[in-house]
Amino acid sequence: WGALAILGGSLGVLGVSFLLTGFGVIHKLPARLPGRDKLAELALAYSLYGRAWKPTAVSFILSIAAHLGYFAMFFCAAAAFSATSKTPTFGELCAILPIITTITSMPISVGGLGVREKLFQVFLGDLCGVSDAVAALMSTTGYALSLVWGLLGGVLYLFYRPSEHARMRAMRAEVATLEHAVAEQE
Repeated sequence: WGALAILGGSLGVLGVSFLLTGFGVIHKLPARLPGRDKLAELALAYSLYGRAWKPTAVSFILSIAAHLGYFAMFFCAAAAFSATSKTPTFGELCAILPIITTITSMPISVGGLGVREKLFQVFLGDLCGVSDAVAALMSTTGYALSLVWGLLGGVLYLFYRPSEHARMRAMRAEVATLEHAVAEQE
């Protein structure tokens, strides 16, 4: 219930900020209002995303593909232990992994280790009838795969040099120009 309350509150704040932005009320709010600057930043973000809806849509689709790839990695880890236990379906993993990932992203343990394994045991044991030991192995194997691919990507990123380096000063100037342009239109 607590998670649902947080989700509902977050969606409510986003909805109110969207309405305030849509009706152009943001800049009419008192300057001393707590959170006014954050609402103005949200207004700018809505404006920028609204203008660049094609890249935003492509980014959204790519994020879905990335999440499905992450889920597939854990599915492959689970399938590796299919001889010793029942393998959860891809749909079952797609149902539980967002919950597990959200909980393990909280600073409860280092990298979610231990917490992730216990959550796999609870969810896979109750949902799929997987034994505790095999559920923990599935979790650890999926995490190890994620770690290996992440380290490989990190090494590639360290040695990647784009042809044109983006300068922080140039990026800040571009953001300031966009903020000014949006403020003038509102």
